[in-house]
Amino acid sequence: MERQVISKTDYRMMSINTKDINIPNSPQGYQRSRKEKNRIAEIVANFDERIANEPKLSYRDGHYNCFDGQHTIAARKAINKGKDLMIRCKVYYEQTLEDEAFLFANQTGIASKPSPAVTLNAYVMSRNKRAVAFKRAAQKGGVIIEKCTKFGDYRLGCINTALKIFDRIGSASFTDGLKIILEAWDGVSISLRADMLEGVLGFIDLYRDKYVRSLLVEQLKKHTPQEILNSGKLDLTLTGRKRFIHQIYEIYNEGIECKENRLPILF
Repeated sequence: MERQVISKTDYRMMSINTKDINIPNSPQGYQRSRKEKNRIAEIVANFDERIANEPKLSYRDGHYNCFDGQHTIAARKAINKGKDLMIRCKVYYEQTLEDEAFLFANQTGIASKPSPAVTLNAYVMSRNKRAVAFKRAAQKGGVIIEKCTKFGDYRLGCINTALKIFDRIGSASFTDGLKIILEAWDGVSISLRADMLEGVLGFIDLYRDKYVRSLLVEQLKKHTPQEILNSGKLDLTLTGRKRFIHQIYEIYNEGIECKENRLPILF
């Protein structure tokens, strides 16, 4: 009998025992943390079998690996008093770990959307060139990118904004801009907020060959990130990121005594 060929896009609806489902949770894993108890409790409280999404599994290396739907699995077990049970799943074949991560990052539907940090990590796992390059540049800059989106010292929480800036100014400038921020304010959380990134990195992009790096760091140290954010928000003469680039521009020029040597306005 001729063996049936199964493509990567094919899946089978199957009933699988939850005890046989593997949920990746390594530090390098692409899914959300399994400890999101609030989300599971919410699903349990509003669970309706008629509209529940089937977990998506990949049959790889002799195991059923869940790449989307871990909350649903946990909720079903909770409803079943913590006991394993048979549940309907979509089972895909011929998937690699990179394929699973890509599918997770691009999932659609009414399920909770992954955070930007989780989505980025999934793209990195799927070897997406842009995501890999961005994360490498950020790490070289000295910041931490975690699955959670909480802000903290040295943590880059505004992933979407940071990605747009990375695309706009390039890897080298992005890395150096992060280093400048860390040198000026020791990685304090507020210095890595979206508007601060727009201001500092936008400034070094505009004045690439015109500013003195050491002078910029020295001048930034004289002002707190909160001062810069407050001034930028009160600046009604400009819009968008230009308001914060303007603050960095003014701070830099404060350190140059001769007016003729000050940077010109390029924004």
